[in-house]
Amino acid sequence: LIIMDAVINSVNITGDIDDINRVNNDYVSGTPRILNAVHTGDLFVSKTVSSGVVSTGDILTYSIYYLNSGSSNLTGIYLQDTLQSGLTYITGDLATGLTINGQILTWYLSGLAPNDSGTITFQVQVDSNVLSGTIISNSASITGSFTDIDSADNTSSAS
Repeated sequence: LIIMDAVINSVNITGDIDDINRVNNDYVSGTPRILNAVHTGDLFVSKTVSSGVVSTGDILTYSIYYLNSGSSNLTGIYLQDTLQSGLTYITGDLATGLTINGQILTWYLSGLAPNDSGTITFQVQVDSNVLSGTIISNSASITGSFTDIDSADNTSSAS
């Protein structure tokens, strides 16, 4: 988002004689200038899972697709997934700076250029206290240190 204004210059010519064409006596010009440029972007996330109905001991594979569909280079992006109770993280994409705090998985994405995207894949195991036939729903979200022009697509669930 760019906030602009214009520097306006104007001149008016008058005199002591009668002017038969006064239309050409005024001139106005403007030069736009940027007052404030706000770093904006549009992040998108979509999540899928290998199976929604689970049994004890099952291994589920989650994939999280992310995209900068905006027109600005974005930095300071975090992708977060909170595992539902009954799931234990096994392995996954470590190249993107994964940190694990209890059931919360957080990936730090240093930057995304316009139209850059990626996919993070990881696996979890269904714990022994989960009944067979249970449907597990899990959500991922993406955020950053900028104004997102459409945050409605920053969270996605898979079950």
